[in-house]
Parts: sequence; structure tokens; C-alpha cells
Amino acid sequence: MSTSAFPDITSIPFEGPSSRNPLSFKHYNPSELIEGKTMKDWMRFSVVYWHTFRNSLSDPFGAGTAIRRWDDGTACLFTNPRFLHGAATSPNADVYAHAAAQVKKAMEVTHELGGEGYTFWGGREGYSTLWNTDMKRELDHLARFLHMAVDYKKEIGFKGQFYIEPKPKEPTTHQYDSDTAACLNF
Repeated sequence: MSTSAFPDITSIPFEGPSSRNPLSFKHYNPSELIEGKTMKDWMRFSVVYWHTFRNSLSDPFGAGTAIRRWDDGTACLFTNPRFLHGAATSPNADVYAHAAAQVKKAMEVTHELGGEGYTFWGGREGYSTLWNTDMKRELDHLARFLHMAVDYKKEIGFKGQFYIEPKPKEPTTHQYDSDTAACLNF
């Protein structure tokens, strides 16, 4: 089975553990039944775009070594200095609009490639100190951002689910989606 995005790639066959074919499944047999369901039903494969295609391969000793031609194709709303004060919670309307445009494009690509979900990670959404923030305004901006994403999802016919990925204290302790309870509240 090929997709419109990758027409030259055919279905990867199951050939078993003794196969020498590097482009075959050794242990994953999509038609094997387990507890009344096929492996294909239990183990739906996916690719996490950020970790798989955007990771720059940086380490504590310097900048990343992977430079790819698609490095500007994701909705990474935290590494660019423009997102210093957040993306959806930024007090700067230009930054907010830039973030919305990145998410819009990433959602379109996800939909075009047949993705079944879209994850939001607000790594810089939040505040540095309570002395220089307006939490209610920032949370209202974040909520509006997520509502716009839902509206656009419906507009383009994307049926996938949306996820908010909480990362407690990563990169800092202040971010708004710091735990599961915060994500449920959104």
C-alpha cells in the first residue's frame, strides 16, 4: 500500500526473524492474531515528526549536527528566540500570529499525510515570574489559540485527535501545561 505522499514506497512485508532483507518486518506480522485482534490493530505505527525528523542531534558539547532541508517545516514553537515569552501566550501579536501560521501549516501537512493526531507542546508557554505576567490574559490567549486550531481542524476536514503533551518542569517549572490536570482544564 502506497500513499499519495510516498507513491514509490510499497508495503513492507513480514518475512520473519530469519530474513536477511533489511526492509522487512522480522517480528511484526500485521495479520497475526493476539487476543482476538490482529497485530495491525494493536500496534498502529506512527512517526513523531519532532523527534524523528526535527531532532538536530545536539548534545551538551555544542550545536546540532543534523542539518536537513525541511528544518523549517514544523510547528516548533520553542527553539526560535522569537518564542522567548511563549507562542500562544506571547504578549507580542506578531509572535502569536507567526505561531498560529506554523500550527496551521503543520496541521495541513499532518492531514495531507493521513496523520491521526496532532500534539501541542507548550514548552515556553508560561511566565518567568509572577511579577511580570498577567496569567488570566495569557491563559485566555492559549485557550483562544487552541480553539482556533479546533476550528481550523473542522474547516479542513481533519478527523484526527488533538493532544497536549505535559512536560512537568521541562524546560522550566512555570509552564502552563505542566501536568495532566492543567491539560484537562484546557
